[in-house]
Amino acid sequence: MQGSNFATLAKAIVFQQLATGAAATIYGRVLAACGGGDTLSPAAALVASTDSLRAAGLSERKVSYIRDLAEHFADGRLSDAKIAGGWAGGRGRIIISWSRGWMEKMNRWR
Repeated sequence: MQGSNFATLAKAIVFQQLATGAAATIYGRVLAACGGGDTLSPAAALVASTDSLRAAGLSERKVSYIRDLAEHFADGRLSDAKIAGGWAGGRGRIIISWSRGWMEKMNRWR
């Protein structure tokens, strides 16, 4: 799972608009709430309770964003290969609820 796009994007969601130290502490708590380990997986994010993720320090909105991202990876709408193909090949649009504006800007930028 090291280096997966899901783990990278989920970590970016946690760190968004937070001081680095606070975000790192919250991310550690999120990992613990999702069963421990060094990286977050879609399955672990979907199994963790909303209450445990909120207790770890995530806002309700961030919990919904991480779950939405996890659902996209779990059901195959999104994968490392699809992201790599989308960025490298310039094909398709990857849009999920939390990323609409950001991803659209990135798509225009590339």
